[in-house]
Amino acid sequence: MPETFATVWLSRFALVAASVFAYCAWLVYSLDRESKSNRVALIFNLVFTVWAGAASFWYASPDSGLALFLYRIFAWTWCVFPPLILHFTLRVAGRSVLDGSRGRVILAGLYAPSIALSFMVPLYVLVEPVRRGGYWMLAIQPNAAYFIFVFHYFSLILVSVGLAFRASTSATSRRERKRFSLLGWSYLTAVLLGFVTDTIFLYAGFDFPNMAIFWIQILSIGMIISMQRYGFLSLLPAREALSVLESMAEFVIYVDDSGHVIWGNRSAIAALGVSTLGQARKLGTSDFLPADLGENLAGKMTAPADSRGFRTSLGPDAIPVSLRLHPVPGDETEGMILTAIDLRPEFARTRTERRLADAGLLLDEFIAKSLDGIVLTDTAGRVVRWNQPMIAMTGIGADEAIGELYWELRATVEPEGGRTPERLRDLILAVLAGRDQSWTRRMQETEICRQDGSRRFIQSDSFAIPMVEGRLLATIARDVTEERQQAEENIERIRKLDHAQKMEAVGTLSGGIAHDFNNTLAGIMGAASLIRQSIDTGQVSDPGEISRDLEIIERSAQRAASSVRRLLMLTRKRSPESVVFRLDDALRRVCRFAEHSVDHTVNLQLADALPEASVCGDSGQVEQLILNLVINAEHAMTTMRQEGARRGGTVALDLRQARLERSFLDSNPDIEDRAYWALTVSDEGVGIPRHIQSRIFDPFYTTKPMDNSSGLGLAMVHAIAHQHGGFVDLRSELGAGAEFIVYLPSVEEFAVAKAGPPPAHHGQGLVIVADDDEIPRETAVIILEALGYDTVAASGGEEALRLFEERVGAWTAAVLDLRMGDLPGDEVAARMRTQRPALPVVLVSGLHDETPVSTDELKPVYTLLPKPYTITELGQALDAAAVRR
Repeated sequence: MPETFATVWLSRFALVAASVFAYCAWLVYSLDRESKSNRVALIFNLVFTVWAGAASFWYASPDSGLALFLYRIFAWTWCVFPPLILHFTLRVAGRSVLDGSRGRVILAGLYAPSIALSFMVPLYVLVEPVRRGGYWMLAIQPNAAYFIFVFHYFSLILVSVGLAFRASTSATSRRERKRFSLLGWSYLTAVLLGFVTDTIFLYAGFDFPNMAIFWIQILSIGMIISMQRYGFLSLLPAREALSVLESMAEFVIYVDDSGHVIWGNRSAIAALGVSTLGQARKLGTSDFLPADLGENLAGKMTAPADSRGFRTSLGPDAIPVSLRLHPVPGDETEGMILTAIDLRPEFARTRTERRLADAGLLLDEFIAKSLDGIVLTDTAGRVVRWNQPMIAMTGIGADEAIGELYWELRATVEPEGGRTPERLRDLILAVLAGRDQSWTRRMQETEICRQDGSRRFIQSDSFAIPMVEGRLLATIARDVTEERQQAEENIERIRKLDHAQKMEAVGTLSGGIAHDFNNTLAGIMGAASLIRQSIDTGQVSDPGEISRDLEIIERSAQRAASSVRRLLMLTRKRSPESVVFRLDDALRRVCRFAEHSVDHTVNLQLADALPEASVCGDSGQVEQLILNLVINAEHAMTTMRQEGARRGGTVALDLRQARLERSFLDSNPDIEDRAYWALTVSDEGVGIPRHIQSRIFDPFYTTKPMDNSSGLGLAMVHAIAHQHGGFVDLRSELGAGAEFIVYLPSVEEFAVAKAGPPPAHHGQGLVIVADDDEIPRETAVIILEALGYDTVAASGGEEALRLFEERVGAWTAAVLDLRMGDLPGDEVAARMRTQRPALPVVLVSGLHDETPVSTDELKPVYTLLPKPYTITELGQALDAAAVRR
């Protein structure tokens, strides 16, 4: 007969059912091989497995003769199934009718009818099957043998259902009630469905497959659930818990919520005065604990675990024990684990020896498997443990190290000029004697020289361990050579990239810088030419006629000096300051500096009427932060536009006072609740996709071509804001521009106020001026002479020293350029002060924030004056140098 959809899938479902039955059989056997209940469950699940396997064949049989043959060969499985179910139910319900010789007679009477029916059904009930719906349908003769089979089948199963529900109602614990309730409902559901499809439908001739084997799966699935959730047919709800329970104490007993024993380890069963677990399960806590404790134990099922324990007695022999209670919560598993330690003297020594042996094995295993190097010495300082990581770090094998004095081993790996063996010996012996702990319990990083000559960096921590016979010394060490090298490489890389990022900013602004300086020089040169023309033609009769030209020159020079300071502040490496400054002024300076530097299609728009905003920090770093945001906005509107798209737009800059919302502070606990100034830089650029917004402040991350970006611009913005106690917020959508808001803590306005500088006054005396550049040297001479001083000029440091030594006592002060080709100004000043310690010295430098390198140790104070300077500033510097000498 050709295969049909029905035969194929009915056969496959039958094989699935066989797998379920086989799994249930293995499960009950693995849980408890000695239990009679488990053995019966094993047998009937194996019978179901055979039944389902045979069904897979007769569903797919090619002819009726083979199907009838299979039906008759395996009909015995239908007959022995009901008595097996009843037998199993009587066992798990604890019915005593199966005990002793009477029980054997009852079992014989239970199985005898099924044996007879195993012969009668194939011979007198089954007839040639018929094919309906593409599968073979079982056919029967409705004779007396058939009705005997039906009565036998359903009566035994219904009795089993009743016994299961009866056991559920009479159970003393919730776990037992749920076990038997689930078992009863599984029986009832399977038998009702089987009765409908395989009895009523079959007898009535309905076109429906024989499905009894599929419904019986419900019984086995219910059994599996009951075993896994409620500990049915098992020693405990989880088999894996046995090894844990065994190791908890010498005596371990598990009782249910009614106080009856569920499980106990071998020593506990013996202490209870019984020989088997089955006998122990008949006992309650009042049978093996003192009466007052046993009666009160039920009320402690949900109490917290008692970690302290208490003394009591256990079993009929009143064994003295230290008892601890461990409640087990849960509807399915509620009960209690009792653990007890035997306090009889004869067991104490054995227990102590076993614990010591275990502790030694644990220590050896821990040291051997540790990823860190571990060294242990004895009380005399000799090495007793030297693990594999120590061998790898030092190149000294364990056979070479064990038994040697630790300080001698340490000395062999000390680098040249390191600690001597005597010094190491004194340190280690002082620790072992308890006299000195100064170099212990703190992480140290040292360099060692391995046996092969290579050098390694080691982080180690040493500490003393007090013992009965004295102190041991333990050292834990870790090789951090690779980590240190990696860190140094990263620092160097960050330093180079930081410099590259600054140069990138300078390159971006180079056109604007040139434009700014050309405008400045145009003002100076134009005003100077007008003055010279007026002098040459004799048109100047009143100094007031050239005051306007002089004012232009002065303003232009101040503007150029300010541009140079900002440029140096951006590019030079220097320590950050912490002073109060005006954030609004910093914002204006950056705008003026950048407005001629950005692309001509980009317009910088600074908000009108900025508030007077005072913050504390480094104004140079904050200006760099603002500049980085402006450059980032420019790129977003120019170089990051797609080819053919409109370039340019507006960069809007604003400043306002802000108070953070409570919801924002709650979600960002690291941010302080205080007043902030919010500096906003927004653009009309390409925008930033949401999925990368959390990464744009990461170092080296960039969405621009790597040739055009170092990936540090926004990372520096984030770092500078964080260093100033603030943070950066970003609001952006792809294609809709970006808005960066930098929040910096506000400070009181009065903190910005500073006393004005004291006015310069004229002086007298001889001043030596040294500078290797002719123009600033001549300028200094003219200014000093205008202040009333006499001057001697030198074109370098060597000449200045020679002139100074010709008349050491004649000099009133020295004005020295810090950077001269032959000899630096600070070194010249130091050598002058060896002969004139109180000589006032002004060091002049064209590089702002530059400090002298070789200062005088006795008088390490010089007055520093940045170029360019005015007559007032030089006079004030001379006054300050005279006061500080």
